[in-house]
Amino acid sequence: MLRIWDTNTETCLESTATNSQICSLRWSSRRKELLTAHGHTGRVLHMALSPCESWILSCGSDQQACLWSSELQDDLRPESPSAHPNPGALQCVSAPSSSEQ
Repeated sequence: MLRIWDTNTETCLESTATNSQICSLRWSSRRKELLTAHGHTGRVLHMALSPCESWILSCGSDQQACLWSSELQDDLRPESPSAHPNPGALQCVSAPSSSEQ
C-alpha cells in the first residue's frame, strides 16, 4: 500500500494498493507525479530516472534490468489490457532474455 500523507495535519491524502513491496520511489517534476517501479518477477531493488525524465531504469531481484519509456507511445502499450497488470503504467521496452543472462 502506498500512502501520501499531509505531515501538518497528519492525515492520509491518497492511498493506492500496489500489490507488492515498494523499494524505490522517484519524483518526476516534468510529469508532476511520484514514480514507482513494478513489473519484475521479483522485487524491484533500484530505480533511476534519466535527466530528461523520458526513461527509467529498474533492476530487480529477478536479475533483470528493464529500460522503461515514460512517454506512453502507442507502440509501447500492450496489445490488450490483460497483457499488463496495469495498462496505464510505464511499459518495459528492453529486458534481457533468459538466454542472455
